[in-house]
Amino acid sequence: MINIPLQAIPNQSFSIQLDSVNNFNLEIKSIDNTPDIVGTAIMTVTISLNSDPTPRILVSNARATPNSPIIYYPYLQNFGEFIFQTDNEEYPDYHKFDITQFLFYFSPVEIEAIRNDNQQS
Repeated sequence: MINIPLQAIPNQSFSIQLDSVNNFNLEIKSIDNTPDIVGTAIMTVTISLNSDPTPRILVSNARATPNSPIIYYPYLQNFGEFIFQTDNEEYPDYHKFDITQFLFYFSPVEIEAIRNDNQQS
């Protein structure tokens, strides 16, 4: 599990190499919000994977939800998974990024281990 550092700003995009293999492009946007009121942001996430000759879009403008997978199709989780961890099931809000809300990446190996644990339980 890797903590992806975020800025406390409404719109951000960046590239990050994870697991020494995949280079992900992430775009996180705040929509329909009142910027000065904490807790009102609606965040969306677009994740693409750099590949030749064109990037592969894994998810486009998905609503960021608390403590749940962003890449919700299992066959795409072969590249890994991203999850916003928040307190009290709060929806992700850029005002709280890297304070009480964090974005984590889970490798395919970690996802498989979690699946195996859930099947054994």
